[in-house]
Amino acid sequence: MKIIVAGPPHSGKSCFLYGLCRLLPRHDYFLFRACPDGEGTWTYRNEMNAVELRHKGKFDQAFMQYVLGGLAKCADHAPITLVDVGGVRSPENEAIFRTCDAFIVISSKDEETVAWREFGEKLGLKCLALLKSDLHGSNSLEDAGAPIVGTVAGLERGDLVVSPAHEALAEVLKKFIAARVAAKETKMNMITTQQIADTLGKVEVERTLPNGKVVKQLVWEGSDLVRLQAKMFGPKAAEATEPLTFDGPAPAWLAVAFVHGIHPRCAQLNDPRLGAVDVRAPKPSGSGEGKNLKFSVKENGEFTLVEFEIIEGGVFDANDLDGVRPPTVNGQKGVVLSGRGPNWLTATIAMGYHATRWVACWQPGSGATIAMNHHPERKLGDVITDEVIREARNK
Repeated sequence: MKIIVAGPPHSGKSCFLYGLCRLLPRHDYFLFRACPDGEGTWTYRNEMNAVELRHKGKFDQAFMQYVLGGLAKCADHAPITLVDVGGVRSPENEAIFRTCDAFIVISSKDEETVAWREFGEKLGLKCLALLKSDLHGSNSLEDAGAPIVGTVAGLERGDLVVSPAHEALAEVLKKFIAARVAAKETKMNMITTQQIADTLGKVEVERTLPNGKVVKQLVWEGSDLVRLQAKMFGPKAAEATEPLTFDGPAPAWLAVAFVHGIHPRCAQLNDPRLGAVDVRAPKPSGSGEGKNLKFSVKENGEFTLVEFEIIEGGVFDANDLDGVRPPTVNGQKGVVLSGRGPNWLTATIAMGYHATRWVACWQPGSGATIAMNHHPERKLGDVITDEVIREARNK
């Protein structure tokens, strides 16, 4: 079942989804971003992310093919799919609505609530909830029926809001989930970031955002990789024949460590638009190859900095993964990998350097974390500072 969360811009749709997802078992829902605004729950856990790293796209033909193709596949991956759409009742959103089953409206304006309800119901979708977004008001649940009616207050970046309306809606969604699970309509051998956190005994910690707000979130550290390798990776994990899918928000270095940790077993990374994407291990070639990709290489005494960029539109088609060849580097050194793209692309490029001494993924502000290691000069989880990497980049 595919359920759209709709409403006008700046109503807090993505913030609302962040709270709703906290009430659902991670295995049982799929969060699909069908809007090219470059946002996700990651922007709501960290306001600096939203301000500094956000990259807006546009509803062009390539993006629509990407979205509609992904929606066609995602039904196999989880009992329900929650779809975050743009804030305009456009032909593009009409096409997206036509692929889905139900919708939720969240809006600060009554007239927009009415208009979005009419938009969805005319396209044959069932309205599950009509929610008022009130930044400075109070949470309330006025009607727990169909549709659910209520008010959700304080939907701001960095704040986790779980209201009575969230809870009522979660109960409805859990019934959909239970029905699909009972019918055995979903299939995926998956491990989630939450399961990994539970295995390692990690809990959410309080962090203060640049705007002074205090939030709770899972904070991944390089040292987690050593414990992860001891508890979850190794020969037994690698020898299994069926693909294993990694799901959930994670830094690129954690995704790369997962892929390498179960190698040569087939590793997949779950994508909110595409479903499970197989990670390749391409052979490096020349200055690098790949449709819509640009590479740059800088070598210093200890490592080679390999940076990649998605050239047009900020979208890389997973169907083009087979054509990716990272640049050739000195195999007697490590590799620091940098670039903004989906984790399955980063992991594919990283696995191309499986024969080098080690591979680290650079996350500006946190340094480069070593996610693959084959040499005693470095340890898994070691962090190379931003200053060292910038020095190599500016040579």
